[in-house]
Amino acid sequence: MADQSRFSRWLILSSSLILYFFLGYQISRNEFLPLIAIFGALFIGYGWAYRSFRQQDFWFWLVAGGLLRLVFVVSTPVLSDDVFRFIWDGRVIFNGLNPFEYVPTDLVGTKENLNRELFGLLNSQDRPTIYPPISQFVFYVSAWLSPNNIIGSIVIQRVFLLMGEVGLIVATMKLLKLYGLQRQRILLYVLNPLVIVEISGNLHFEGLMVFFLFLGILHLHAKRHLLASMAWGLSVGVKLLPLMFLPLLLRRLGIRKWLVFAAITGIVSILLFSPVLSLTFYQGFKEALLLYFQKFEFNASIYYLVREVGFWQKGWNMIAVIGPRLALTTFLLIIGYSWFENKRPVSLFEGMMWILMIYYSLALIVHPWYIITILAVSIFTKWRWPIIWSFLILLSYEGYHQEGYTVNFWLIMLEYGLLVGFMIYEAFFRDNVRLGHTQNE
Repeated sequence: MADQSRFSRWLILSSSLILYFFLGYQISRNEFLPLIAIFGALFIGYGWAYRSFRQQDFWFWLVAGGLLRLVFVVSTPVLSDDVFRFIWDGRVIFNGLNPFEYVPTDLVGTKENLNRELFGLLNSQDRPTIYPPISQFVFYVSAWLSPNNIIGSIVIQRVFLLMGEVGLIVATMKLLKLYGLQRQRILLYVLNPLVIVEISGNLHFEGLMVFFLFLGILHLHAKRHLLASMAWGLSVGVKLLPLMFLPLLLRRLGIRKWLVFAAITGIVSILLFSPVLSLTFYQGFKEALLLYFQKFEFNASIYYLVREVGFWQKGWNMIAVIGPRLALTTFLLIIGYSWFENKRPVSLFEGMMWILMIYYSLALIVHPWYIITILAVSIFTKWRWPIIWSFLILLSYEGYHQEGYTVNFWLIMLEYGLLVGFMIYEAFFRDNVRLGHTQNE
């Protein structure tokens, strides 16, 4: 029996290594059928590894998660072209310029490494950058160490993200121990195919953001509020998302401590932004945020329904009106939820999970890598629908074609319909949902 189990785990690992190689080096996002077939096979292996888990296998699977990430070490991201903007911003800083003050069309051809080859790969040539300062620091280091080589910059950024994930794994294991939860839960994150591909493959910064966030929660647990707020500010310096979680801390800390915590988080964030602060920065960052809430749409749910009502009533796309109103609704719902939710220590993670769900339900844009954060916090809860979503959201890649992107509303309805169905199933019908749950929860 032991030999059979050993053979099975090596078969899963070797097969996964091959499949990840194809995702990293052979498949483009325009090839949806082979893409979803490979992901489907990877998720089957992921589910088998977790469901058949034995304690003696823990370190095998943890190391396996690292090996699977290393497959992408010299690959160029194929499922997202955001990395080329990362490289562009890094080169702008390397040349002594502020990436928040110029759009790429202002600078193309003005410097040797701001050339038309890289410019042609950008997906936002006439729009200001929106990436916060710690992300910009990583971009800069990659340009400093590899000023003229795209692959070199990609590898350097990938090293930073891998280090962030190592820190995230260490912090997560400490938190699981503090809350009396089984350490095997970390494998739900480590082995998840979406996490591996979107962070190690496509170079998205969610893992680094969540590392600083979990570090902040560790310090909160130890009553080190100053260090916790500083870590929270660092997390905001990677992506702005953790600002949404601050209301959850109000009842846990009390108004006085919360005000100090929020102030220090804000000061750290401002200090991180200080090297690029200017009137032009403010205008450019504001423009980028307005574009995010008033111009762009991708894999939305409630927004698409509201948009159709707008078409029916007015005859045109009312995104410029709908976007800000949904953003305001999101803000009010987050404040309301944060006030009334349970304030037990471990329920902080469940609170984060539901706040993210509020945000994504009303968002105009829900890219696949956005789900990594909700998956990471969910491993501390009884809920497993974020894992289901981490596969279903891959259906959004079907819209990519050689000519551009087209929305497939049938697949979007399938994605969200199955997700809601599983959420209802978990809430009302699944008694064994806990998967290592303990009395502490």
